[in-house]
Amino acid sequence: MKKLVAFFIALSAQFAGQAQDWQWLNPLPQGNTLYSVSVVDSLHVYCAGGYGTLMKTSNGGINWTIQNTGTTDQFTGVKFTDSLTGWVISNKGKILHTSDAGINWIIQYADPEFNYLTSLSFTSPLHGCVVGGGIYTCRPETMTTWDGGATWVIDTMTVDSLLFATPIDVSFPDSLHGWFIAGSDIYISRDGGASWNHQHNFGWPVWVQSLSFADTLHGWVSDGYGDLLYKTVDGGTTWSVQGFPWYPAKVCLITPSIGYVGGFSEQGGMVMKTTDGGHTWSANSLGR
Repeated sequence: MKKLVAFFIALSAQFAGQAQDWQWLNPLPQGNTLYSVSVVDSLHVYCAGGYGTLMKTSNGGINWTIQNTGTTDQFTGVKFTDSLTGWVISNKGKILHTSDAGINWIIQYADPEFNYLTSLSFTSPLHGCVVGGGIYTCRPETMTTWDGGATWVIDTMTVDSLLFATPIDVSFPDSLHGWFIAGSDIYISRDGGASWNHQHNFGWPVWVQSLSFADTLHGWVSDGYGDLLYKTVDGGTTWSVQGFPWYPAKVCLITPSIGYVGGFSEQGGMVMKTTDGGHTWSANSLGR
């Protein structure tokens, strides 16, 4: 359920445009675009977005409060590992951390070159990985922590190694195995993000958009340009391809059998659900 709620809110951000340059006064609690969500449990949910927006609910969405993070950066990702401990990343290279449910935030990392951070994944309150850079600053990088963000180990990759692409989405199903996508390629780590190796190229003109791993074997990657979904059942060693009738903006694999693909068609926003690992699908229109 946590991954599914996060999927739908992240999907909505795909169509909402860029973050606003103005601060919203009305409607309240806020009107800025939301780009990421972290679901702790059925009651506690955090949403992050433009102009330093961070919203929290402690009653399953009945009421929302806006938290003061002390920045107007666009938040590109948020992750809470429990109801107290969480992180947000920004488009200006900041990693912020809270240990008191968002009452207070501290900057754990601030990139001196304002490197654009794109995605984060945490497997515990201690272990996490952040990716970003690439075309935004010509300095793609991954950052890993094993102590809750007190220290970050930065792995700066050469631009040539990613063909000027940006690490755009990262997924760790456990503390050792992780993947990130960039351009038409996927990279794998088997040591918690300490090192990365190129695993697969999906070929030109594929431009991967989103990825999700349910475990260390089963994963999905979407191609927004070709309206394709790629699936692996062996940890990314081999991939099978499946065509889609519309743009697959976001994928969410909850279990090896259950997953969702969201995007849009001529009828507006669409979501497809599978309960058999992608062999059959049911569709639902979300409207325009």
